Amino acid sequence: EDEFPPWQSNIELLVAAKEGDQDLVSAALAKGVDLEAVVDEQGRTCLHYAVHAEDPEMVNLLLSSVREDCRLRNKLDRFSGSALHIAAERGHQKIVRSLLKEMGSDDPLLLQGDVNKYTALHYGAENGHLLVVQMLAERGGQSLLMAPDLAEQTALHCAAFKGHIDVVKYLVQKGGVGLLMHLDFYGESARDSAIEMLPFNPDAKEVVAYLKGEMDRASKKCNE
Repeated sequence: EDEFPPWQSNIELLVAAKEGDQDLVSAALAKGVDLEAVVDEQGRTCLHYAVHAEDPEMVNLLLSSVREDCRLRNKLDRFSGSALHIAAERGHQKIVRSLLKEMGSDDPLLLQGDVNKYTALHYGAENGHLLVVQMLAERGGQSLLMAPDLAEQTALHCAAFKGHIDVVKYLVQKGGVGLLMHLDFYGESARDSAIEMLPFNPDAKEVVAYLKGEMDRASKKCNE
């Protein structure tokens, strides 16, 4: 007979992961607890909780316990959000690096979109986390750079809309003309997204000027 009923056991483990209680989590792992089955009412796992708490040590403990099995790392909550989504949104470089460690360039988690079809790259770009964006883009390549959300916007649209010039420059240099010229569902480019923010965000001015210059340069090259 279990020491705790399943729901009580779940609560204890999730709280332990959130609060960094490595002893309790290690004890549960030693008993062979199936971490993938330990979820809250939103479908979030211990790994989701540890990433949300920005605890790289707990993240590594959880990942090391299932090194040969990617199911915990790839587990999605009820909104199709992964631990990688959370880490990218928060810009936690160590945790993103840990999650990417065993991941190949064709790993489906890289292209996994949440309920809004936002990939981890969308979240990193939207929040201006350049180093996280670089890690994700290097691993995911062009298919990730071009990945669209529900409105067919790329991570470049997200970065441009928020005025993150360093991220915008990196994505354009990495993604090339195809990404630069990509139009969303409404027929708008990343530059158009930045223009929308001009009245509200002074950083958008530099983004608009940069993207205009790059688009003009690309158009001129095509016409040569």
